[in-house]
Amino acid sequence: MKKDPEVSAVIWDWNGTLLNDVKVSLLSVNQELAARNLPQITEGFYRSHFDFPVKDFYEKLGINFSKDNFDEMSFRFLETYFRNLKLASLHEGVTETLSFLKEKGIRQYVLSAMEQKRLEKMLSDYDIHHFFDRIQGLEDIYADGKLEAGRKLIHTEKIIPSSAWMVGDTLHDLEVARILGLQCILFAGGHQTPQRLRAEHDLVAGDFREIKNFFAGSLQ
Repeated sequence: MKKDPEVSAVIWDWNGTLLNDVKVSLLSVNQELAARNLPQITEGFYRSHFDFPVKDFYEKLGINFSKDNFDEMSFRFLETYFRNLKLASLHEGVTETLSFLKEKGIRQYVLSAMEQKRLEKMLSDYDIHHFFDRIQGLEDIYADGKLEAGRKLIHTEKIIPSSAWMVGDTLHDLEVARILGLQCILFAGGHQTPQRLRAEHDLVAGDFREIKNFFAGSLQ
């Protein structure tokens, strides 16, 4: 995390990155497993194995989609997720970091595979919506994923990828950033373990103080 970056915009992932919701997601996963008499998993196992596409992750846990409907399960997952959302909170240092970048005149965005209206409401509920120039989610839970949403965001906001940074918590975020031509920082406190992230990428931050200091290097 020593490089002083050129920064014109920062694109934030939501789940796991700004929002500490691993425990909430784990409850949803374990409910689906329990409904099929499959073994429950721990948070450590979840973070060590969670991956995209999520359908493949579920299949590795023993769910058989020749018998189960993935779309129906996704809907139930979200129902459980939102029932337990009170257990989630912003990661420590999020508001301070967002405020710092806004004060420096850096454009900030949220890019998420969550449904648009739900996403907007969550950001409003956590009182951080005002930090962002645009909040980019999906039109519905069955829409194209984060990559297409990212393309739409870059086109609509006329973002220059070479000086824009994506901050996410999974290797999928890294993949999206690379395809879109964005620089990327991975946050190690989300849905995948630091070991998995560092095996694939050099810029991995352990907390938001580290993220803030990284950007501060070129914004003094």
